[in-house]
Order: sequence, then structure tokens, then C-alpha cells
Amino acid sequence: MKKEEITPEQKEEFRELALKNLGGTIWKYATPKLVTSEQYGQLSEIAKGTYAETISERPEQDIYEKLFLPQLAEEGGAITSPYLQKMSLKIIQESIQMLKVEDIYNFIGLETAMKEDYAGKYVFELTKEEVGNLVGSYMSFRTSDIVKGLLDKNKEGIKKNLEGILCESKEQEKQTA
Repeated sequence: MKKEEITPEQKEEFRELALKNLGGTIWKYATPKLVTSEQYGQLSEIAKGTYAETISERPEQDIYEKLFLPQLAEEGGAITSPYLQKMSLKIIQESIQMLKVEDIYNFIGLETAMKEDYAGKYVFELTKEEVGNLVGSYMSFRTSDIVKGLLDKNKEGIKKNLEGILCESKEQEKQTA
């Protein structure tokens, strides 16, 4: 289906699906592909831990239908970590293209007025270069949020570890009181 053949109603349906995709846990499945050791060093190991936690849990229905079901439907289709990471990243990239430019503008929290040229447009309607820039920038922004969360999680782990070393346990506090 070509861009020109998509009705306004279909565009909006695709956008709603994209928003749902991007609001779910799909990012956690793609974390090892987004938080790489080349860019984030040791944090990539924490990202792999988050991914491991995610795949050990029962997937949400929409994640199951998008990631697991197509592979299970193929005879002999294996659901491997590389497959899950690659497919979730692909879903993210495709979903970003189905957003309106203003969705990205709002999510990032831009305050300067948006150019008129982008008003009401969907990302996929832009030039190839603009699409690449928007998809890349949005993914970098979200990856920064993921890294911030990983840093906070790591910080809490360090705090708990130090608490175990430096602080009295709850039972000891009760005994001394």
C-alpha cells in the first residue's frame, strides 16, 4: 500500500496502534539493542538484566501477538533473544513512522512553536532524511530515559548493598531500642 492510498481513517488507526506499541513494554525487549556497550559501557550489562527480567515474565497480550505469535506460526520458528530484540526494535522503528510529527514534538516536550510545514503530518509522509532524523532522535530520547531508569536502579542497588554493610538490621534496631 502506497502513502497516497492510505485514507485519513487508516492513518489514524495506524497512529493509535503505534502509540499503543510505543507505550508498552516493547522498549524493554529492545533494550540490549538500544543500550549498547559501545555507547553506554557497563550500563549495557544492567540493560541486559532488565531484558532478562522482562523475558522471564509472561508477555502482555499485544506483545505476544506481535513478537511471539508470528514466529510460533512459522514451522520451526525459534524464539531466540536476538530474534526478540531485532523484532521489537523493528516494531519500534515502524511505529515511530506512523506517529504524527506533533506526537514526537509533545513527547519530547518542545516548547518553541512547531513549523507550519509539519502541522498535521505523519512522520511517514516526510522526506526520507526527515524520517531518519525524527526516528533516530525519538529513539535516542527514549533510550536516554531508559538509561536514566537503569542508573536509578543501579543507584538503589548500591544503596541497598551499603545498607547491608553499614546499617543495623531491623531486628538489631528493635533489640537496642
